[in-house]
Amino acid sequence: MKEMQKLSEGKTTFKSLLKSKSKKEESVLKIKAGLEIADKEIADYKLLTNFLSVYHGSVAIPKFKKEKSKLYLR
Repeated sequence: MKEMQKLSEGKTTFKSLLKSKSKKEESVLKIKAGLEIADKEIADYKLLTNFLSVYHGSVAIPKFKKEKSKLYLR
């Protein structure tokens, strides 16, 4: 994000020292696209984490306890 802000403001960074203005604009667009993709992936990972937590709490753990208690009773 810092790199994108510096390029947006027109500041020169070490990475953009030898780039032309059009290449700098392309870099800003690529960084923005990458950030949007990363935000979507973070949201997907949070959804997956929540789903797995619910699954473990309501299905997997009770099933595991039931199987282990049957083994113990034998």
